[in-house]
Amino acid sequence: MEEAPPGNGKALVSLIFGIFGFANLATLAAFMIFEIDALDDAGAWWMLMPLMAFTFGSAAAYLGSIAWIDVRRGVTDRRLSEARIGAILGGVTVGLMVLATIILIVAFIVLMIAFGGDGGGLD
Repeated sequence: MEEAPPGNGKALVSLIFGIFGFANLATLAAFMIFEIDALDDAGAWWMLMPLMAFTFGSAAAYLGSIAWIDVRRGVTDRRLSEARIGAILGGVTVGLMVLATIILIVAFIVLMIAFGGDGGGLD
């Protein structure tokens, strides 16, 4: 009896994590665009959304790339598309989170330069 190749559970987990992370990011963006007052009413709980987006996106990119490598090396021949989609969704989610962080840091530096140079500002 021939043994079946092992399943690729990493690919499926990567797909689920990638969808969940991107959904958190998209929901946060929708709240910020359409109804910013809802985030104010939630207190600090809304900060869990970018944290979960970054965490699950990182895990999805990592697991998806490992599952993709497993399929390419011939360890298994299952779930290549799930591995690709999970890795790409996770990478896009993490990339957008890093880009948003860089933009916030640059905006903070520009504000510090603008308010700190001539002795004026918010005293």
